[in-house]
Amino acid sequence: MTKTNFLRNVVAIAICLTATTISVQAQLGGALNRARSAAGQATQNVPSTVTEKATQVATTQMLSSEQQNALAKLLDESKRTAPKVKELSDYQRDYELIRNWFGKAESKSVGDVQTKESAQAFKAAIEARTAENREIFCALFQVPANYDCSKLTDDYDFGFRGNAPSIKDEVRSANDAAYSAGDNLKQELENYQMVLSLAADLVPRGKIEGDIQTGAAITIDDLRAGLFRVRQKDGQLVFYDVNGLIAPCENAQFVRECTKLDVVQTLLKKENSETQSDQYWLALTAIQRLVQAQRNSMSMQEKVPVPASQMNNATLNAKMLKLAQQKYPDMGIVKIIIIESAWRPQQNALGQIIHRLINTRMIYPRGNGYIMTTLSFMEPYAGNGNYGETQAYGIGTDSAAVDYKP
Repeated sequence: MTKTNFLRNVVAIAICLTATTISVQAQLGGALNRARSAAGQATQNVPSTVTEKATQVATTQMLSSEQQNALAKLLDESKRTAPKVKELSDYQRDYELIRNWFGKAESKSVGDVQTKESAQAFKAAIEARTAENREIFCALFQVPANYDCSKLTDDYDFGFRGNAPSIKDEVRSANDAAYSAGDNLKQELENYQMVLSLAADLVPRGKIEGDIQTGAAITIDDLRAGLFRVRQKDGQLVFYDVNGLIAPCENAQFVRECTKLDVVQTLLKKENSETQSDQYWLALTAIQRLVQAQRNSMSMQEKVPVPASQMNNATLNAKMLKLAQQKYPDMGIVKIIIIESAWRPQQNALGQIIHRLINTRMIYPRGNGYIMTTLSFMEPYAGNGNYGETQAYGIGTDSAAVDYKP
Protein backbone atom coordinates (compact mmCIF):
# COMPACT_ATOMS: atom_id res chain seq x y z
CA MET A 1 0.00 0.00 0.00
CA THR A 2 1.35 3.31 -0.94
CA LYS A 3 1.65 6.11 1.53
CA THR A 4 -1.07 8.02 -0.27
CA ASN A 5 -3.53 5.12 -0.10
CA PHE A 6 -2.76 4.60 3.59
CA LEU A 7 -3.66 8.20 4.39
CA ARG A 8 -6.89 7.95 2.44
CA ASN A 9 -7.91 4.89 4.44
CA VAL A 10 -7.13 6.59 7.77
CA VAL A 11 -9.19 9.63 6.83
CA ALA A 12 -12.10 7.43 5.72
CA ILE A 13 -12.04 5.51 9.03
CA ALA A 14 -11.90 8.77 10.99
CA ILE A 15 -14.88 10.13 9.10
CA CYS A 16 -16.88 6.96 9.84
CA LEU A 17 -15.98 7.07 13.51
CA THR A 18 -16.94 10.74 13.78
CA ALA A 19 -20.30 10.17 12.14
CA THR A 20 -21.01 7.25 14.43
CA THR A 21 -20.12 9.32 17.52
CA ILE A 22 -22.35 12.20 16.43
CA SER A 23 -25.25 9.81 15.83
CA VAL A 24 -24.85 8.20 19.25
CA GLN A 25 -24.61 11.60 20.98
CA ALA A 26 -27.70 12.78 19.15
CA GLN A 27 -29.60 9.72 20.30
CA LEU A 28 -28.40 10.11 23.86
CA GLY A 29 -29.21 13.83 23.83
CA GLY A 30 -32.71 13.16 22.60
CA ALA A 31 -33.25 10.61 25.30
CA LEU A 32 -32.00 12.99 27.95
CA ASN A 33 -34.21 15.79 26.67
CA ARG A 34 -37.20 13.50 26.66
CA ALA A 35 -36.40 12.46 30.23
CA ARG A 36 -36.08 16.09 31.31
CA SER A 37 -39.36 16.97 29.63
CA ALA A 38 -41.12 14.06 31.26
CA ALA A 39 -39.73 15.08 34.64
CA GLY A 40 -40.87 18.64 34.08
CA GLN A 41 -44.35 17.47 33.15
CA ALA A 42 -44.50 15.31 36.26
CA THR A 43 -43.50 18.26 38.45
CA GLN A 44 -46.07 20.50 36.84
CA ASN A 45 -48.76 17.89 37.44
CA VAL A 46 -48.11 17.85 41.25
CA PRO A 47 -50.61 20.22 43.00
CA SER A 48 -48.99 23.22 44.72
CA THR A 49 -50.87 22.43 47.93
CA VAL A 50 -49.11 19.08 48.11
CA THR A 51 -45.78 20.80 47.72
CA GLU A 52 -46.68 23.39 50.36
CA LYS A 53 -47.95 20.65 52.65
CA ALA A 54 -44.72 18.75 52.26
CA THR A 55 -42.79 21.93 53.07
CA GLN A 56 -44.94 22.61 56.12
CA VAL A 57 -44.52 19.04 57.36
CA ALA A 58 -40.79 19.31 56.94
CA THR A 59 -40.75 22.66 58.74
CA THR A 60 -43.04 21.43 61.52
CA GLN A 61 -40.70 18.52 62.14
CA MET A 62 -38.00 21.08 62.87
CA LEU A 63 -40.05 22.35 65.84
CA SER A 64 -39.62 20.83 69.29
CA SER A 65 -42.21 18.35 70.51
CA GLU A 66 -43.51 21.03 72.90
CA GLN A 67 -43.91 23.48 70.03
CA GLN A 68 -45.57 20.88 67.81
CA ASN A 69 -48.08 20.09 70.56
CA ALA A 70 -48.73 23.79 71.20
CA LEU A 71 -49.15 24.50 67.49
CA ALA A 72 -51.62 21.64 67.15
CA LYS A 73 -53.69 23.09 70.00
CA LEU A 74 -53.48 26.57 68.54
CA LEU A 75 -54.83 25.42 65.17
CA ASP A 76 -57.28 22.71 66.27
CA GLU A 77 -59.72 23.43 69.10
CA SER A 78 -60.52 19.73 69.44
CA LYS A 79 -57.01 19.14 70.76
CA ARG A 80 -57.46 21.61 73.60
CA THR A 81 -57.98 20.47 77.18
CA ALA A 82 -59.74 23.59 78.48
CA PRO A 83 -62.85 24.54 76.47
CA LYS A 84 -63.50 28.00 75.11
CA VAL A 85 -65.16 30.57 77.37
CA LYS A 86 -67.41 32.85 75.33
CA GLU A 87 -66.43 35.93 77.32
CA LEU A 88 -62.75 35.34 76.51
CA SER A 89 -63.29 34.35 72.87
CA ASP A 90 -65.32 37.47 72.08
CA TYR A 91 -62.69 38.68 69.62
CA GLN A 92 -64.49 41.53 67.84
CA ARG A 93 -67.07 43.13 70.14
CA ASP A 94 -64.99 45.33 72.45
CA TYR A 95 -65.46 43.29 75.64
CA GLU A 96 -69.26 43.30 75.26
CA LEU A 97 -69.81 39.84 76.75
CA ILE A 98 -67.46 40.57 79.66
CA ARG A 99 -69.26 43.81 80.47
CA ASN A 100 -72.59 42.00 80.27
CA TRP A 101 -71.34 39.42 82.77
CA PHE A 102 -70.73 42.30 85.18
CA GLY A 103 -74.27 43.63 84.62
CA LYS A 104 -73.29 46.57 82.39
CA ALA A 105 -75.85 45.71 79.69
CA GLU A 106 -78.74 46.50 82.06
CA SER A 107 -76.88 49.17 84.06
CA LYS A 108 -77.02 46.92 87.10
CA SER A 109 -74.53 46.06 89.80
CA VAL A 110 -72.72 42.76 89.44
CA GLY A 111 -74.31 42.00 92.81
CA ASP A 112 -77.70 42.00 91.06
CA VAL A 113 -76.77 39.57 88.28
CA GLN A 114 -74.13 37.26 89.78
CA THR A 115 -73.56 35.27 92.97
CA LYS A 116 -70.47 33.95 94.67
CA GLU A 117 -71.28 30.51 93.23
CA SER A 118 -71.59 31.81 89.66
CA ALA A 119 -68.34 33.74 90.14
CA GLN A 120 -66.57 30.59 91.31
CA ALA A 121 -67.75 28.67 88.24
CA PHE A 122 -66.75 31.52 85.91
CA LYS A 123 -63.35 31.84 87.57
CA ALA A 124 -62.66 28.11 87.25
CA ALA A 125 -63.48 28.23 83.52
CA ILE A 126 -61.40 31.31 82.68
CA GLU A 127 -58.45 30.20 84.83
CA ALA A 128 -58.29 26.78 83.14
CA ARG A 129 -58.50 28.31 79.68
CA THR A 130 -55.93 30.99 80.47
CA ALA A 131 -53.49 28.48 81.98
CA GLU A 132 -53.53 26.51 78.73
CA ASN A 133 -53.31 29.72 76.71
CA ARG A 134 -50.18 30.68 78.65
CA GLU A 135 -48.51 27.37 77.86
CA ILE A 136 -49.28 27.68 74.15
CA PHE A 137 -48.13 31.30 74.08
CA CYS A 138 -44.82 30.66 75.81
CA ALA A 139 -44.05 27.75 73.45
CA LEU A 140 -44.80 29.61 70.21
CA PHE A 141 -44.05 33.27 70.89
CA GLN A 142 -40.80 35.10 71.47
CA VAL A 143 -40.45 35.29 75.25
CA PRO A 144 -37.17 35.44 77.22
CA ALA A 145 -35.30 32.21 77.86
CA ASN A 146 -36.33 30.42 81.05
CA TYR A 147 -39.30 32.79 81.38
CA ASP A 148 -41.80 32.05 84.19
CA CYS A 149 -44.95 31.62 82.12
CA SER A 150 -47.22 31.98 85.16
CA LYS A 151 -46.38 35.72 85.15
CA LEU A 152 -47.43 36.21 81.53
CA THR A 153 -50.71 38.05 82.11
CA ASP A 154 -49.02 40.26 84.73
CA ASP A 155 -46.03 41.19 82.57
CA TYR A 156 -47.54 41.85 79.16
CA ASP A 157 -50.20 44.05 77.64
CA PHE A 158 -51.78 42.10 74.80
CA GLY A 159 -53.68 45.04 73.32
CA PHE A 160 -53.09 46.59 69.92
CA ARG A 161 -50.54 49.04 71.29
CA GLY A 162 -49.09 46.70 73.85
CA ASN A 163 -45.69 45.06 74.07
CA ALA A 164 -46.83 41.48 73.54
CA PRO A 165 -44.17 39.25 71.90
CA SER A 166 -44.62 38.23 68.26
CA ILE A 167 -44.94 34.66 67.06
CA LYS A 168 -41.66 32.89 66.31
CA ASP A 169 -40.53 32.82 62.66
CA GLU A 170 -40.15 29.05 62.54
CA VAL A 171 -43.70 28.62 63.84
CA ARG A 172 -45.14 30.92 61.22
CA SER A 173 -43.10 29.13 58.54
CA ALA A 174 -44.51 25.82 59.69
CA ASN A 175 -48.06 27.02 59.11
CA ASP A 176 -49.21 30.44 57.93
CA ALA A 177 -52.49 29.97 59.81
CA ALA A 178 -50.54 30.20 63.07
CA TYR A 179 -50.29 33.98 62.69
CA SER A 180 -54.02 34.74 62.71
CA ALA A 181 -54.68 32.00 65.27
CA GLY A 182 -52.00 33.59 67.42
CA ASP A 183 -53.85 36.92 67.27
CA ASN A 184 -56.97 35.21 68.63
CA LEU A 185 -54.90 33.67 71.39
CA LYS A 186 -53.58 37.09 72.38
CA GLN A 187 -57.14 38.43 72.38
CA GLU A 188 -58.20 35.75 74.85
CA LEU A 189 -55.30 36.67 77.11
CA GLU A 190 -56.25 40.35 76.85
CA ASN A 191 -59.89 39.56 77.66
CA TYR A 192 -58.76 37.66 80.75
CA GLN A 193 -56.92 40.80 81.85
CA MET A 194 -60.10 42.82 81.23
CA VAL A 195 -62.10 40.56 83.57
CA LEU A 196 -59.64 41.20 86.40
CA SER A 197 -59.47 44.90 85.59
CA LEU A 198 -63.24 45.35 85.78
CA ALA A 199 -63.31 43.40 89.04
CA ALA A 200 -60.55 45.57 90.53
CA ASP A 201 -62.40 48.75 89.51
CA LEU A 202 -65.35 47.73 91.71
CA VAL A 203 -63.23 47.62 94.88
CA PRO A 204 -63.60 50.65 97.20
CA ARG A 205 -60.53 52.88 97.11
CA GLY A 206 -58.23 52.56 100.07
CA LYS A 207 -54.71 52.09 101.33
CA ILE A 208 -52.79 49.27 103.00
CA GLU A 209 -49.85 50.18 105.21
CA GLY A 210 -47.64 47.44 106.60
CA ASP A 211 -47.54 43.67 106.18
CA ILE A 212 -50.96 42.13 105.74
CA GLN A 213 -49.77 38.90 107.38
CA THR A 214 -48.59 40.57 110.58
CA GLY A 215 -51.27 43.22 110.90
CA ALA A 216 -51.45 46.00 108.35
CA ALA A 217 -53.38 49.24 108.78
CA ILE A 218 -56.14 49.25 106.15
CA THR A 219 -57.96 52.45 105.28
CA ILE A 220 -61.04 52.51 103.02
CA ASP A 221 -61.88 55.98 101.74
CA ASP A 222 -65.65 55.77 101.26
CA LEU A 223 -67.42 52.58 102.22
CA ARG A 224 -71.13 52.54 101.52
CA ALA A 225 -74.07 50.35 100.55
CA GLY A 226 -76.53 52.24 98.42
CA LEU A 227 -77.52 55.40 100.29
CA PHE A 228 -76.00 54.23 103.60
CA ARG A 229 -72.44 55.21 104.54
CA VAL A 230 -70.17 53.47 107.01
CA ARG A 231 -68.75 55.69 109.75
CA GLN A 232 -67.62 55.26 113.33
CA LYS A 233 -69.59 56.01 116.47
CA ASP A 234 -67.88 55.56 119.85
CA GLY A 235 -65.23 53.37 118.19
CA GLN A 236 -67.84 51.17 116.48
CA LEU A 237 -68.54 50.88 112.76
CA VAL A 238 -72.12 51.86 111.98
CA PHE A 239 -74.30 52.86 109.02
CA TYR A 240 -75.60 56.40 108.72
CA ASP A 241 -78.70 57.02 106.60
CA VAL A 242 -79.40 60.08 104.42
CA ASN A 243 -80.78 61.90 107.48
CA GLY A 244 -77.47 61.52 109.31
CA LEU A 245 -78.90 58.99 111.75
CA ILE A 246 -77.50 55.60 112.73
CA ALA A 247 -79.70 53.01 111.05
CA PRO A 248 -79.32 49.50 109.62
CA CYS A 249 -78.83 49.49 105.86
CA GLU A 250 -81.82 48.60 103.69
CA ASN A 251 -81.63 44.84 103.21
CA ALA A 252 -81.66 44.93 99.39
CA GLN A 253 -78.84 47.49 99.29
CA PHE A 254 -76.83 45.62 101.90
CA VAL A 255 -77.12 42.25 100.13
CA ARG A 256 -76.32 43.79 96.74
CA GLU A 257 -73.13 45.44 97.97
CA CYS A 258 -71.89 42.41 99.91
CA THR A 259 -72.59 40.13 96.96
CA LYS A 260 -70.70 42.48 94.63
CA LEU A 261 -67.63 42.44 96.85
CA ASP A 262 -67.93 38.67 97.30
CA VAL A 263 -67.89 38.24 93.52
CA VAL A 264 -64.96 40.64 93.17
CA GLN A 265 -62.72 39.01 95.76
CA THR A 266 -63.54 35.59 94.31
CA LEU A 267 -62.32 36.69 90.87
CA LEU A 268 -59.24 38.48 92.22
CA LYS A 269 -58.06 35.70 94.53
CA LYS A 270 -54.85 34.00 93.41
CA GLU A 271 -55.31 30.33 94.18
CA ASN A 272 -52.53 28.48 96.02
CA SER A 273 -50.67 31.72 96.63
CA GLU A 274 -49.77 33.49 99.85
CA THR A 275 -49.47 36.79 97.96
CA GLN A 276 -52.67 38.59 97.03
CA SER A 277 -53.26 41.97 95.42
CA ASP A 278 -54.21 45.03 97.45
CA GLN A 279 -57.60 45.06 95.70
CA TYR A 280 -58.30 41.55 96.99
CA TRP A 281 -57.56 42.54 100.61
CA LEU A 282 -59.54 45.77 100.30
CA ALA A 283 -62.57 43.87 98.97
CA LEU A 284 -62.36 41.29 101.74
CA THR A 285 -61.95 43.97 104.40
CA ALA A 286 -64.88 45.94 102.98
CA ILE A 287 -67.18 42.92 103.33
CA GLN A 288 -66.12 42.40 106.94
CA ARG A 289 -66.71 46.06 107.79
CA LEU A 290 -70.12 46.15 106.12
CA VAL A 291 -71.23 43.18 108.23
CA GLN A 292 -69.90 44.81 111.40
CA ALA A 293 -71.64 48.10 110.58
CA GLN A 294 -74.96 46.38 109.94
CA ARG A 295 -74.81 44.41 113.16
CA ASN A 296 -73.83 47.47 115.25
CA SER A 297 -76.46 49.68 113.60
CA MET A 298 -79.23 47.31 114.66
CA SER A 299 -78.36 47.76 118.34
CA MET A 300 -77.36 51.46 118.12
CA GLN A 301 -80.16 52.63 115.81
CA GLU A 302 -81.31 56.20 116.26
CA LYS A 303 -85.02 56.97 115.86
CA VAL A 304 -86.74 60.20 114.96
CA PRO A 305 -89.86 61.28 116.79
CA VAL A 306 -93.27 61.11 115.13
CA PRO A 307 -93.87 64.60 113.69
CA ALA A 308 -96.93 66.63 114.60
CA SER A 309 -99.61 67.04 111.97
CA GLN A 310 -99.71 70.47 110.31
CA MET A 311 -103.27 70.12 108.98
CA ASN A 312 -106.13 68.99 111.17
CA ASN A 313 -108.41 67.40 108.58
CA ALA A 314 -109.46 63.97 109.77
CA THR A 315 -111.46 63.21 106.62
CA LEU A 316 -108.58 64.05 104.26
CA ASN A 317 -106.14 62.20 106.50
CA ALA A 318 -108.24 59.02 106.44
CA LYS A 319 -108.63 59.29 102.68
CA MET A 320 -104.87 59.67 102.20
CA LEU A 321 -104.15 56.60 104.35
CA LYS A 322 -106.54 54.51 102.25
CA LEU A 323 -104.99 55.78 98.98
CA ALA A 324 -101.46 55.04 100.24
CA GLN A 325 -102.41 51.53 101.29
CA GLN A 326 -103.98 50.90 97.88
CA LYS A 327 -100.91 52.14 95.98
CA TYR A 328 -98.38 50.31 98.16
CA PRO A 329 -100.28 47.25 99.45
CA ASP A 330 -97.15 45.31 100.43
CA MET A 331 -95.70 47.97 102.73
CA GLY A 332 -98.24 47.64 105.55
CA ILE A 333 -98.66 51.43 105.95
CA VAL A 334 -100.22 52.19 109.34
CA LYS A 335 -100.28 55.99 109.55
CA ILE A 336 -100.22 59.15 107.39
CA ILE A 337 -99.21 62.50 108.88
CA ILE A 338 -99.71 65.71 106.87
CA ILE A 339 -96.58 67.80 107.44
CA GLU A 340 -97.58 70.93 105.48
CA SER A 341 -100.25 73.41 106.46
CA ALA A 342 -101.54 74.04 102.93
CA TRP A 343 -101.51 72.69 99.37
CA ARG A 344 -98.89 74.10 96.96
CA PRO A 345 -100.21 75.00 93.44
CA GLN A 346 -97.86 73.92 90.62
CA GLN A 347 -97.67 75.82 87.34
CA ASN A 348 -96.45 74.95 83.86
CA ALA A 349 -94.05 77.02 81.73
CA LEU A 350 -96.92 79.33 80.70
CA GLY A 351 -97.82 80.08 84.30
CA GLN A 352 -100.98 77.99 84.19
CA ILE A 353 -101.92 75.95 87.26
CA ILE A 354 -101.81 72.24 86.47
CA HIS A 355 -102.21 70.67 89.92
CA ARG A 356 -101.43 71.15 93.60
CA LEU A 357 -99.23 69.08 95.95
CA ILE A 358 -98.85 68.45 99.64
CA ASN A 359 -96.30 66.32 101.55
CA THR A 360 -97.00 63.75 104.22
CA ARG A 361 -95.03 61.21 106.19
CA MET A 362 -96.15 57.60 106.00
CA ILE A 363 -95.22 55.11 108.72
CA TYR A 364 -94.87 51.38 108.08
CA PRO A 365 -93.23 48.38 109.86
CA ARG A 366 -89.65 47.35 109.16
CA GLY A 367 -87.85 44.62 111.09
CA ASN A 368 -88.60 45.02 114.80
CA GLY A 369 -89.66 48.65 114.47
CA TYR A 370 -91.15 51.23 112.14
CA ILE A 371 -89.87 53.33 109.26
CA MET A 372 -91.06 56.75 108.16
CA THR A 373 -90.85 57.98 104.56
CA THR A 374 -92.14 61.03 102.68
CA LEU A 375 -95.21 60.53 100.45
CA SER A 376 -96.70 63.39 98.44
CA PHE A 377 -100.30 63.71 97.25
CA MET A 378 -101.63 65.54 94.20
CA GLU A 379 -104.95 67.00 93.08
CA PRO A 380 -105.32 67.94 89.36
CA TYR A 381 -106.57 71.45 88.58
CA ALA A 382 -110.18 71.44 87.26
CA GLY A 383 -110.51 75.18 86.57
CA ASN A 384 -112.31 78.03 88.29
CA GLY A 385 -110.30 77.42 91.47
CA ASN A 386 -111.47 73.84 91.77
CA TYR A 387 -109.40 70.66 91.99
CA GLY A 388 -110.10 67.01 91.18
CA GLU A 389 -109.73 63.82 93.18
CA THR A 390 -106.77 63.36 95.55
CA GLN A 391 -104.10 60.95 94.32
CA ALA A 392 -101.01 59.39 95.90
CA TYR A 393 -98.25 61.04 93.84
CA GLY A 394 -94.59 60.42 94.71
CA ILE A 395 -92.65 58.47 97.34
CA GLY A 396 -89.43 59.86 98.79
CA THR A 397 -86.05 58.25 99.52
CA ASP A 398 -85.63 59.75 102.98
CA SER A 399 -86.49 56.66 105.06
CA ALA A 400 -85.71 56.85 108.78
CA ALA A 401 -86.46 54.75 111.81
CA VAL A 402 -89.26 56.39 113.76
CA ASP A 403 -90.15 56.12 117.41
CA TYR A 404 -93.72 55.05 116.69
CA LYS A 405 -95.93 53.08 119.03
CA PRO A 406 -99.22 51.81 117.61
